[in-house]
Amino acid sequence: MIGFLAAGVAVMLLDQWSKQVAASRLSNRSVALGRVVQLRHVENKRAIYSHVGFRAILVLIWLIALVSAVVLHRSDVRFQNAVSMLGLGAALGGAAGNLADIIRHGGVTDFIDFGWWPAFNVADVAILAGLAIALWPTV
Repeated sequence: MIGFLAAGVAVMLLDQWSKQVAASRLSNRSVALGRVVQLRHVENKRAIYSHVGFRAILVLIWLIALVSAVVLHRSDVRFQNAVSMLGLGAALGGAAGNLADIIRHGGVTDFIDFGWWPAFNVADVAILAGLAIALWPTV
């Protein structure tokens, strides 16, 4: 369970730090990383994010996801290994990072851009990769 918490906190801190760096250093420019990827600051502010009721629902959904992860860990042997717990922690840490942005800023900062896909951030990567790791069949 310590790995779960450590992964979640580490991902959230990395996400928040990377968004601050992107906002401060990429405000008026983009940086190409090869031919495929560029870093550019994108504020993803949707009108619904400013709604207090929507924010409360997001917090409730995140809490349900947290409780679900703990229940999975306690009741299913497939989620009692360290790798699965790290994956679940990373996914919840990423979700917490985006949730913190929505609550504090009314939107999410994205900065990784492939051009053909919507821009995304470290939290988005952690959510998808963490769930893939947690759900990957173990032998």
